[in-house]
Amino acid sequence: MISIKCLTPFFSNAGNQFLNKNVIFQKLDTLKLICSWRYKKNTNRYFKSYVEYNIAELNSNASRSKAFLASTFIANKPVQHNQFEYMGFMNAFFRGYIEGYSSGKAGENIHHLINTTGQYKDVKAFVKKDPLLVNDTLCELVIIKSLWDYYYNPQFSREQVLAVIEQFFEATKIQEHKKIANNILQVAYKLSVGSPAPVFEAADRTGKVISLSDFSKRYVYINFFSTKDIGSMKEMPKIAELVKKYADKVVFVSVCTDDSIRTYKNYLKSNPKYNWTILFNNSAPKGYTAYDRYNVKGLPAFFFINSYGNLAQSPAQSPTQGFEYKLKALFKPKKKDTKIGIR
Repeated sequence: MISIKCLTPFFSNAGNQFLNKNVIFQKLDTLKLICSWRYKKNTNRYFKSYVEYNIAELNSNASRSKAFLASTFIANKPVQHNQFEYMGFMNAFFRGYIEGYSSGKAGENIHHLINTTGQYKDVKAFVKKDPLLVNDTLCELVIIKSLWDYYYNPQFSREQVLAVIEQFFEATKIQEHKKIANNILQVAYKLSVGSPAPVFEAADRTGKVISLSDFSKRYVYINFFSTKDIGSMKEMPKIAELVKKYADKVVFVSVCTDDSIRTYKNYLKSNPKYNWTILFNNSAPKGYTAYDRYNVKGLPAFFFINSYGNLAQSPAQSPTQGFEYKLKALFKPKKKDTKIGIR
């Protein structure tokens, strides 16, 4: 950020007289012109954006009108997901923005759209009516930022907000927005026991795309592994033993996190008996791979999903840690009634 100490002489007034808003606004406009002239030979886009949105924040802190801020720093400007100063300014500018816009629309209300309807397409159609948000990328960025705010707002149903974010994740074509939505869902759900298991897609050994939703109403045991990880390699033969015993009751899904698809395929070729569903993680775009969706921090990693699609163990025990005891208890055969009937 531009140093306040450096700006103090610029905003000082002779005789320490009080500066009214109009004078401050004039000085801010002058500062913008000075920076534009001083750095006109600098061709680094990131630096230029850094300076511009520091000045934008100064204008915002000086209570410049929303109309001025929007026309000067937002309208017809590219969305810069990876520019810290830009995102900071945008977060501040759009805080409470949709609620304010909603309150001026007769018969339409963002609370109703989320709490009652719960359809992302309806939320987006409503928000895009704002002239400032006709740009699809900007519109989506404001929506996902606002949904995260609504998650902590008692006026909104958390379940409905998360449902809309899930729909947002599936609908958006912008990878940065998928990443943001995924991060929000990870924080919200925290992969806690009882929460819905994050859905993902990945290609199998034949190239066919497999989705976790393909195994609905089934128990699913997921493990993440790498052919370069010793711990992962120790678990694979144990998983093979569990597959032999419980394949009729549990779907076993292994996800290879290797960077190279060649090592993944060579490993499967070298281990033909490993014939359960083994997927390649990097077959999905970065940001919403299985590895990302399950927020895996180390290998090997295990998760157990019940037949309702919720996490039953997160993280789950590995085979070498005694996961089979869980399966034995879960699928314990019912005892036959041996009582002798009265004749």
